[in-house]
Amino acid sequence: MARHWGVRFLVLAVAFALLLHELSLMQSLMVNPFNIDPLIDDVPGSTGFNKIPHPSAQNLTIPSTVRIVTDRVQAAKTPNSHVSVGLSSATVNITSSPKKEIQNVVAHADPKISWFAKRLETFKGRRYYVYNHVNLTLPHIRNKSRDPNALPTWGQQKWAKRFRPYAQGELRFYEALEAYRGENLRTFDIAEADFVLVPIPLGAAIFWGDKADLEGAFGHLFNEPYFQQHPEKHLYITNNERLFRGDLKSMYHFAESGLTKHVVTKISRGILVKDFDAQFFRQYLMKFPKNNDWNAEENFWHWLPSFSHHWSLGYSHESSDPQYNLTLATFDNWSNKELNFFYRTTKGKSQNNSTNYRHAIFQSDMAEVDRLIQPSAVGYEVGKKRWLREISSSKYCIVVRGDNPSSRSMFVAIRLGCIPVIVSDALPYYQPVIRSLLRYDDFSILINEAQFLSNPAETLNNAILSLSDDELKQKIDGLALVQRILSLDHPSPLFVPAFVHETVARQRDNPMQFLLGRSFAFGGGG
Repeated sequence: MARHWGVRFLVLAVAFALLLHELSLMQSLMVNPFNIDPLIDDVPGSTGFNKIPHPSAQNLTIPSTVRIVTDRVQAAKTPNSHVSVGLSSATVNITSSPKKEIQNVVAHADPKISWFAKRLETFKGRRYYVYNHVNLTLPHIRNKSRDPNALPTWGQQKWAKRFRPYAQGELRFYEALEAYRGENLRTFDIAEADFVLVPIPLGAAIFWGDKADLEGAFGHLFNEPYFQQHPEKHLYITNNERLFRGDLKSMYHFAESGLTKHVVTKISRGILVKDFDAQFFRQYLMKFPKNNDWNAEENFWHWLPSFSHHWSLGYSHESSDPQYNLTLATFDNWSNKELNFFYRTTKGKSQNNSTNYRHAIFQSDMAEVDRLIQPSAVGYEVGKKRWLREISSSKYCIVVRGDNPSSRSMFVAIRLGCIPVIVSDALPYYQPVIRSLLRYDDFSILINEAQFLSNPAETLNNAILSLSDDELKQKIDGLALVQRILSLDHPSPLFVPAFVHETVARQRDNPMQFLLGRSFAFGGGG
């Protein structure tokens, strides 16, 4: 009997020691966030969460004086004299442009953004490996994705057809990682890898393939010796919103495509890069249980993490979509845009109570829209050409939560150099963008949902008028950095180092703490 108690005591002692070690590691990430190793583990900025200090300007090079062009105040003085904006049938009628006031001020580059950019430009010592066998890469599926006439095998339903560009964007992520040859971040010796990229094009195989494609690909993967030894080091990418949505019931929709319960169980020990961060968002829900829009009972399993480690690329396939011309985020390019606000949305209803937010600006007919700083392009849906012309010409793109806390329009705005103005309290936790480094308020403007509902136009106007010239310049610097990370065709891309950095940072997450809502990333295990 005493012997059994001795064994139990030893097990408890070991478990307690491991717990103390884990707590010490997580605490060190908070106390010393700029230590190169362990990696930075920052938290997106928003109401209610602790923020980690950013690097100071000490010992950082500050650029010389630059010219600042400001027309925000001038436009605010005469809000309705330059444009007539209506709803879906209205036209934008720009009769004149606000007079631009040229000021010479010292606009310091944001030391935080400069530090993060330098961090990624020089990042090394963490490396990934990529399988290259055709049984995994499925070249015939990739070829179909490039053929506009290729018929889908899965996307016959009306709702599913939008996943064509999702699958194509997913492939762009894979191909960028496959094309990279720098030995600072990639190894060709699998034993040296921090993680292993599994290049099975999941979204494309589901959309254009058949059951045999994924069955064969995963059968090959499961026979790989390194997978058998280290399934936890294997990484998978998908943009398909309905794929890996936590509950097994949702997965049954994909069993006919080869993603059976057996397959999902075997790969779930690995790392999933998806459209949202299930672990981080679930912790947000645990911290804010009264948020009934996302905490409804029917959503409980919807947000459940399905892999050991998660992180999100959001809908950033839109940030590399070739149908939109990349507009580099520079102050000159931004200042030369003709319109202030841009926002277009459908008249249809959204799920999870989001219709109230998406249509708030249209209350009292035209009254709220007309109160916006002009010229602006705000209303219901318009034709594709006009939509693209308007968003490309706008300085501030309003992004309102939809069926989930995110919207694809934010990532289009990033590509086009338009500062996102976000109305979604949960977005920084649902779709954090490289959260080991960035916060949303580094490159966008966050609007409180309740304030927006109570007074949409005034809240939006005040948000941009309250920015100082330096703050505006810093937002544009942040937007430029996000472009380098998410726009794969950027002339100075940082996608690969950011991808590696975020993956290795997420490997340090404790899945159980996230599941219970007790990670130190959210203010210390409360």
